[in-house]
Amino acid sequence: VGRDAILTTLLTLGQDVAAGRGAAVLIQGEAGSGKSRLLDEMIGRLSQEEPRWLILQGSCSPFDDLLSYGPFLEAFQSAELGDLTDLLADAGEPDSDTQERFFWRLVQALRMLARDGPLLLAIDDLHWANSSTLHLFSLLATRLRGLPVLLVGTVQHVEAIPALQRLLLSKGRQGGLHLLSLPPLPLEAVTGLLQLS
Repeated sequence: VGRDAILTTLLTLGQDVAAGRGAAVLIQGEAGSGKSRLLDEMIGRLSQEEPRWLILQGSCSPFDDLLSYGPFLEAFQSAELGDLTDLLADAGEPDSDTQERFFWRLVQALRMLARDGPLLLAIDDLHWANSSTLHLFSLLATRLRGLPVLLVGTVQHVEAIPALQRLLLSKGRQGGLHLLSLPPLPLEAVTGLLQLS
């Protein structure tokens, strides 16, 4: 309710991605504004489309401080993609060479998974992500141009997170990142929600 225009924008981006033009999206809005619900609606719609979308979904929590890349690991593990032991083996290593190898192996894994059709990688609640997760999200957002991959993250306030600010500045100039802001629901939409419940 009240989010049709933003959902249409997301689905249009999905069509571009299915045609081979990767994209990254940040959906920002206050707590309780419907970011996660909008993401769920988009996932529901994309999962009904042809070509068939591969959906990978993870979510950050306020307890992710010590768990590097937690939502990405959740997304890959929940998708039942087979044995990803090699990919995930280096995920927790603090060594910078190991982290770099992990980043590039993840990009390669996405490239491989997207060979058969478009892929959605959705990470909810980035405002709770630790720095490793934010850096990985940003790296992926800069590497999607020729891949049928749609990277979507939800966040309360992009401006409060330096890593996402840098991503917006760098990708915003190139047109590869879309920032969609959810305004408060208008009174008519709130009334509609109350009537539905």
